[in-house]
Amino acid sequence: MAMEAELRHALERAERRRSVVMRVLPYVLLAVSLVFTLLQALVDPGVNVAAVLVLTAAAAGWVHLFGRHPEWHQRPALMGVQVAGVVALAGGLVAASPWYGFFAFMGYVYAEMHLRRRWKYVGVVKSEAKRS
Repeated sequence: MAMEAELRHALERAERRRSVVMRVLPYVLLAVSLVFTLLQALVDPGVNVAAVLVLTAAAAGWVHLFGRHPEWHQRPALMGVQVAGVVALAGGLVAASPWYGFFAFMGYVYAEMHLRRRWKYVGVVKSEAKRS
């Protein structure tokens, strides 16, 4: 019994840790991508900083919107919209600066977390198509 309770407690701790990482990770990846892009802009005048800033803010807002409503995670169609939005924003960001490939990784993560059955594979394929 004690071992079962200990395992349950360890699993709950791991789940809480994973939950925190998943809430923070997209913002960290956006920030890292933005920093590298702004550094690149110092030496490459071809970087459209205004577009990058607008798209970065839009992506952060999109992630924040869905993060504030965990009850939406039980609605497959709505989460499909969330994943599609992340993939579309990531595609625009990667087109503006390849450094946003770090953030584009979230397309895979969200597809795995929130899509069901065959839609998981569609989400992953769409994420991959945006990277190519």
